[in-house]
Amino acid sequence: MRRKNIFKIVVNLIFKSEPNAKNSIVKNDGTVIASNRTEDTRVVLRKGESVTVTYTGLENSSYAVTKISKVVYTYTAKDDTDGLHISHNPNITVTFLAADFADADATGEGDGPWSSHLGMSIQFFDEKGKVITFSEANPALIAFNSLNSRS
Repeated sequence: MRRKNIFKIVVNLIFKSEPNAKNSIVKNDGTVIASNRTEDTRVVLRKGESVTVTYTGLENSSYAVTKISKVVYTYTAKDDTDGLHISHNPNITVTFLAADFADADATGEGDGPWSSHLGMSIQFFDEKGKVITFSEANPALIAFNSLNSRS
């Protein structure tokens, strides 16, 4: 008797590198840090401050055969000072530098043993500007690795 494989792997979320994406970065007080950028940006946040990074012009990503045209990340500082190096590529997201950013700069140590906490939320949008909601029928898995490495 032959057994059928009852497990099926379906990849619903395809979130590839988007080197041609442009981003706009706005602080929660309305301050525009960058608009339509194609370069990385460094931002310092104080405790409770947020920054919203909107990436547009996505070409390589989809969810359940729906093209993803935009992704929005919101980062919120949980420490007195959080330094962020925001990538121009939404697939790379952010390099989380240090809670004691000023001391790191003063000593020339861009990465140190400081403990930091950062809030993060993500929204994906389709070509019509509608928020994409993951479902039980089409689950998605997102994993973030090493937010302190530029490699």
